[in-house]
Amino acid sequence: MENKKDIAHELEEIAPLLNRINKKPVQTVPAGYFEQLNFQKPLTAAPVVSMKKATSWYRWAAAAVVTAILVLGDCN
Repeated sequence: MENKKDIAHELEEIAPLLNRINKKPVQTVPAGYFEQLNFQKPLTAAPVVSMKKATSWYRWAAAAVVTAILVLGDCN
C-alpha cells in the first residue's frame, strides 16, 4: 500500500494535472448491448481476390521512384 502512496506523491510532484484526472474508464457499453444486436451472418462467403499483379506493379514503381531520387539527388 505504501508503494501506491509513493507513486501518487511522485506523480503529484512531477505532473499535478495528471494526478487530478478521473481514473475511471471512459469507454463503456450499456449492459446487454451485444446481446441486443441483430447481426446476421452472410449466406455465402466473400470471394478472395488476388492482388499479386497490383503488388508487382507497385514494387516496380516504388523502385523506379527511389532510383530517380538517388540519381537526381546526386546530380545537385
